[in-house]
Amino acid sequence: MTFGNGLPLIAVAFAILWTEVAQADDYRVTGDMSQACQSGKTDLMTLTGPDEISIGQEDGAKGNLTICVPDDSPANVHIRWGDKSTGNLRNGCAEIPASSVMIRAVDTNNNDTATYYTCVQE
Repeated sequence: MTFGNGLPLIAVAFAILWTEVAQADDYRVTGDMSQACQSGKTDLMTLTGPDEISIGQEDGAKGNLTICVPDDSPANVHIRWGDKSTGNLRNGCAEIPASSVMIRAVDTNNNDTATYYTCVQE
């Protein structure tokens, strides 16, 4: 069995690989909260949905914003920035390549109150 010129197949494979790499650079999620917040974290905060709130870095700092949702949070958290979002997050941290984001509690098991904290920037 021959496929003839393999160039189209290689181009498709490269396009798929490039798309996966680009999506991976959008944000990073980790379950290791101590690793995500090596410089410290804010106090645990409570968020009641369904309204979104804005979270930004202090003093207009540049760089990534990391938001963590502990596993004992009653509800999940949804994080949005620009036209991107993390989907639902719980028991982990999301490192977002933005200086401000919008977050909201996601109704989970009839509970729309979530807890979260942000990592302190160095």
